[in-house]
Amino acid sequence: MTCAEGCAKGIESSVYKLKGVKKSSVDFEKKMAVILYDANKTNQEEIIKAIESFNPGEGVERKYVVT
Repeated sequence: MTCAEGCAKGIESSVYKLKGVKKSSVDFEKKMAVILYDANKTNQEEIIKAIESFNPGEGVERKYVVT
């Protein structure tokens, strides 16, 4: 991530909007996210899609990939 607090919160919010997501926590410094979700309502592929499609806004480079 390149925009610390704002991007971390934005990714948390994007993932949290998915049905079945109970908790979404992104740590900028560790470059890690912890997602708690109901596998009957969403799946890992949808969560990855939400993270990788997050758009931080104009002028901020988008570099969010799940490894």
